[in-house]
Amino acid sequence: AGSDLDNGLGIYLLAWAIFTFLMLVAAHRISVAHIILFASLFITFMLLAFGKFNSDLNLQKAGGGFGLFTAFVAWYIALSELLTKETSLFQLPIGRLNKRQ
Repeated sequence: AGSDLDNGLGIYLLAWAIFTFLMLVAAHRISVAHIILFASLFITFMLLAFGKFNSDLNLQKAGGGFGLFTAFVAWYIALSELLTKETSLFQLPIGRLNKRQ
């Protein structure tokens, strides 16, 4: 069992995990990249939360690793939004699921 601060941070991270899960459900209509983004962010928050609840440094390090992967996916999506047919010679594939765009 962790300290009161660790438990408070665990609850805070768990709240963000719940919100991220809802975003993950909504992302199933956007693109494969967005699904990967929110799934990895959900895993990040869960690992960090359980790491805080259990005072487990290994879980917190794993959460940090997933956080770095999540950041890479987010930057990729951001770049794909900038590289459009109108502004670039090439586009980055993100696996769009909504064919109207």
